[in-house]
Amino acid sequence: MSSFTRQAIMDSFLRLLERKPFPKITVRDIVEECGVNRTTFYYYYQDIYAIVEDLFSSALLPYADMLRGNTRPSDLRDARDFATMHRRALLGLYTSLGHEAVRKYLFAVLDEPLTVFLTRCGEGLELTESARRTVFLLLRETLLGVLCLFLRGELPEDGGFPLTVTGGTVRRFLERLSQRGEADRRE
Repeated sequence: MSSFTRQAIMDSFLRLLERKPFPKITVRDIVEECGVNRTTFYYYYQDIYAIVEDLFSSALLPYADMLRGNTRPSDLRDARDFATMHRRALLGLYTSLGHEAVRKYLFAVLDEPLTVFLTRCGEGLELTESARRTVFLLLRETLLGVLCLFLRGELPEDGGFPLTVTGGTVRRFLERLSQRGEADRRE
């Protein structure tokens, strides 16, 4: 029952985001839309920002799992379908919160899995901490950029929601950095 109620609150929040800007949504709006009382709302969420955090966590979980190497293609399709279905609400949230707040929520979910992914891709390579950090930041900003393009509708519809990173491509990039580091050390 608890996951049903939590999901009902989230669904109500998403429906409200379709109709009005995030700063104009109140707990009262959510409980009226959902049909629960305020006490029930506060049992699940400390405030509206806790819903936003939960939304990012649940929507990005399949991508976090993918970066860790534990996902199924159907999980990614479900996440893509969710984002597509709620694109307007998510864009409104992005616009209302601002770029830096979205970065905070996005990276709170994806930083650790991205580190795991890069560690796995770089196994056996001699890389400086600076090179690892550079690649980490590059991938991190790419994920944010792709999300922004998707939300604004700038990605081709037939291109899907390409928030996936291929290990082979990253491995080749890390290998080149490693080789460049070896060449620099020899000189």
